[in-house]
Amino acid sequence: GAAVLALASQMPELSGVAVIGAPAVAAHVLHLFDGKQDEIAEKGCAEVKIGGRPFTIDASFVQDLQNRTSLSHIAEVKTDLLILHAPQDAIVGIENAAEIFMAAKHPKSFVSLDKADHLITKRGDDFGVGKPSY
Repeated sequence: GAAVLALASQMPELSGVAVIGAPAVAAHVLHLFDGKQDEIAEKGCAEVKIGGRPFTIDASFVQDLQNRTSLSHIAEVKTDLLILHAPQDAIVGIENAAEIFMAAKHPKSFVSLDKADHLITKRGDDFGVGKPSY
């Protein structure tokens, strides 16, 4: 979500942007690489688990995240913005959705995902969020 928000202003052909459980700034995810930062720096990449899934993270990705600490690019998004976030999200706190919403210009909307977790894994929590119902 943070990556989409960082690039959306550079894509005038977009008719809308939706983010689900997005951090306000991309650097938010750096803590997910704790314990692997040295390996990434030494070897150029490392496998990390995020939400129980393995991802290969390289040093250039980490550098890019470290450089994205501002919300200013969100104000430059010139299309409809839909922010979906769960108030109980333990991975990316709800304050991130508030920061995105406040930084964005209109048209913008916020949808609370009630009791969903970050990956929207529970049956019924995915209704209307773009995942198929079970």
